[in-house]
Amino acid sequence: MSEPSTHASELETIRPDLLHWWVHDDRIDNRSDSWAVLHDGRLVLIDPLPLAEPVIESLEAQGQPVAICLTGSCH
Repeated sequence: MSEPSTHASELETIRPDLLHWWVHDDRIDNRSDSWAVLHDGRLVLIDPLPLAEPVIESLEAQGQPVAICLTGSCH
């Protein structure tokens, strides 16, 4: 499956160890969500969606991505 054409413009901190972002996914005409769990300076990305460059920098400032978790075969 292709990537959505939009990029998330915000990174939301739900808790100090849980980050969230979303896009309107033009492939399904609905919202799609992504998460990152932070532990000891490392990030696990869950169903990661495209991020705008400033948001990528903000995410990288939180920690080093070490794993990606895909929660469905369509991801």
